[in-house]
Amino acid sequence: VDARGQMASEPPMAELRGLLEAAEQLHMLESAQAAELSKRCAAASKWAQRANNALRRRSHLALLEELSAHAAALGVEVEQLGAVQARIDAALHWSAKAKEALFGATPST
Repeated sequence: VDARGQMASEPPMAELRGLLEAAEQLHMLESAQAAELSKRCAAASKWAQRANNALRRRSHLALLEELSAHAAALGVEVEQLGAVQARIDAALHWSAKAKEALFGATPST
């Protein structure tokens, strides 16, 4: 949390949870900072659940790209983002290989 009470960019989820636990012990859960921490934690948890489901179900590229875009807006570092991005990269690589196999090398201009 910076001097203005704003969250620094993308703290890890574990750090947010630790700060919330500390706020509870200090009876500060009603503060504006604790409310923002709680809001970000809830959004990141929901995102992580969606990401885990998408990764388990081998979801299509569009859903993975949507998850990746939403992760940027969370303001929290989520561990599943690396796996989501790796799946996107693999799908894009496969797609390029498949197009090359089907249509040959694209002519250079």
